[in-house]
Amino acid sequence: MRNVVCEMSNKCRIRSKWKVCLIMALSLLMTVGMLPLFGGIGEAFAEDGTSSDTVKKAVTANGDGSYTLTLSATGRSESDTSAVTTPTDVVLVIDKSGSMNNYEKMTTRPSNGQSGVYGLVGNAYYGLKYGDYYYTYRDGSIYYGGGYGWYFEYNNGYYSYTVGYSGDFYKKANPSNMDIAKTSADSLVDTLTSKGSNVRVSVVSFSTTAEIDQGLTNDAGTLKTAINKIEADGGTNWEDGLTKAQDALKDSTATNKYVIFLSDGDPTFRNTRNGYNDYNTTYGVYGTGNSDPGNRNFNAANAVAKSIRDSGAKLYTINVFGDADKMSKLYNDGSYEAGNESELNSVFDRIIRSISNSMDIKSIVVHDTLTDLTDSTVTTKVSGLEGTGSADAFIYKATDKSGNDVTGSHTIPKATINDKKEISWTPGDVPSGVTYFVSCTIWPGSEAYQQVAKKMNGEDVTLDSQITGNNTDGYSMATNAASDASYDEIRTTTQENPEDGINELLKYGDNYVYNGVTLTRVSDTSYKASDGSTLTKDANGKWTLDIKKTLNPLGNGKMAIEAAEVDITKTWKNSGDCPDSITVKASAGSSDDAETYTAKLTGGADDETWTGKLYVSPALASTKLASSQTVYLNEAAEYEIKETGMDAGEYQTTYSGDTKITPVITDSKVSGPYSVNITNTKIVRTGVGTENSRPFEAAAGIAAAALITVMALKRRLARR
Repeated sequence: MRNVVCEMSNKCRIRSKWKVCLIMALSLLMTVGMLPLFGGIGEAFAEDGTSSDTVKKAVTANGDGSYTLTLSATGRSESDTSAVTTPTDVVLVIDKSGSMNNYEKMTTRPSNGQSGVYGLVGNAYYGLKYGDYYYTYRDGSIYYGGGYGWYFEYNNGYYSYTVGYSGDFYKKANPSNMDIAKTSADSLVDTLTSKGSNVRVSVVSFSTTAEIDQGLTNDAGTLKTAINKIEADGGTNWEDGLTKAQDALKDSTATNKYVIFLSDGDPTFRNTRNGYNDYNTTYGVYGTGNSDPGNRNFNAANAVAKSIRDSGAKLYTINVFGDADKMSKLYNDGSYEAGNESELNSVFDRIIRSISNSMDIKSIVVHDTLTDLTDSTVTTKVSGLEGTGSADAFIYKATDKSGNDVTGSHTIPKATINDKKEISWTPGDVPSGVTYFVSCTIWPGSEAYQQVAKKMNGEDVTLDSQITGNNTDGYSMATNAASDASYDEIRTTTQENPEDGINELLKYGDNYVYNGVTLTRVSDTSYKASDGSTLTKDANGKWTLDIKKTLNPLGNGKMAIEAAEVDITKTWKNSGDCPDSITVKASAGSSDDAETYTAKLTGGADDETWTGKLYVSPALASTKLASSQTVYLNEAAEYEIKETGMDAGEYQTTYSGDTKITPVITDSKVSGPYSVNITNTKIVRTGVGTENSRPFEAAAGIAAAALITVMALKRRLARR
């Protein structure tokens, strides 16, 4: 049972001593329509929460005021290592500074002008290139001298002079470190691109500055062509190399993003000033070119490394062949060292396993709790919808990797719901590549609509904590109070040392650490973490890492709550003094427990017409949940609109228009518009002494007759 009340006020004054105040009219013009709150009924709103490729939650609008809540669980197994099913982008960043060309000492003196021969002065190699000798250490673009003799030009900052060279001679190693890096990179590209079209790779190279040699592509041939064109020369600018990696990923929409960054030495240049005035006008960068005082160059690079990881990408660093001592100090998701080709290939293999994310998913469990004001097909019995009001109303579905419906081929575990509206679902060990779904229809319950209508009328009501909004922007409510999921990630290896076969598993003393989880030694074949994660070895020598994963919360949805709007017009007629306010009431019944809504109207002192608004709670009907019929999710009610508080002995009240209404949301629209007019007419009472009454006129006649009689008597007396 529901009632609605609207109040109005005015101060009417008697305009003349002999005249009656004219009452101002109030007519109720009701136009009921749903306000487009939070984007309207047709939209759902997700809030922040945790999710993964394993467990997801979605709330979507059905276009009729109801929503679909869907929970999903996707299986995965070790066999998935042959292909990557999740869109994945990888940027390979290669150091091409001059030091990547390493040298071997020659046993005989070369002839003048022989190319590919270098002299060593201090820690800098000088050699002949295009007829000139140049400095090939970190700053390979500084040229020295000319001609064909063995000498170099030395500049001490004030003047230059030529120094003859009589030291040992060197030639570039074959293969050089640069050659080895290219070969290993080619192999990496072949392996990654072979995992399917979901994997794309980009190539970036850097020295004094950096460049994107090849954008993201799955074409191995194109990538290897770009790699093999890279030549070592110049300084080491980590910051620019990492910045170009960011640029390569800026338009990426891939779910997983990785940057593999390899260098043979600490940075000697940077792009940003970082508060130091060491700008190198020759190369257009900051830094000395052969050192990193105060970690200026490193700090600049580390800021970019942090930005990459903050964006959601993973950064792996490799100190390759050289003395990149600061490499492991960069923000990273894994830091490695490789002193030769075999070690570099091994590191690449570990990173590939991480990118492939080979693992089994076991024991999936999902919990989701509906809010008190949320109704659903599994908690509410709906007339016309069979099976509602129990867990039998859950709907199940299964799809394969391509999204094909394979429900008929699977027995999907059933979900349950208790009297606290807590949904529990244990998909368990979902087959690899298959996704199980469970869903139900949800909607705002009647109480949610009632609270919002009262609030919009200005009544003294406290909204439930799950309802947010205001009269200007509209109102919405959360779909869920709490949610979480858990599952086991299983990784295995037959390597003697498990850290050699399970990527990101690290050995620290007697214990192991995996992505921040410490597994404490129980025995030589058993390790356990405080959260229940384990690392164990069976009798066949197989190591199994079982990591307990928890997602909390899974996120929330928003459902719009709207109210029917009533425009009110009231007219006063023949009024004397009138009240300061009036109240209009819409009711679905006359009992004491009937739902009541009130709203107050005010007008000016001399106004004859007042206007205002009233809000009413609508029912919710759906034409989509049952074929060929409309079902009511929230009970419909007829409201009768009346004015209250007026003295029936003083005013006569009349109504016109839609004085009885039944607002209903159907297909996201509210029935209407409605209109109601209310008129108050002052009741004029007849009696002696009242203007416009017959007794008053009679008295006046008698008085006049008496006066005439008196005057006649006076004239007769005067004649005497």
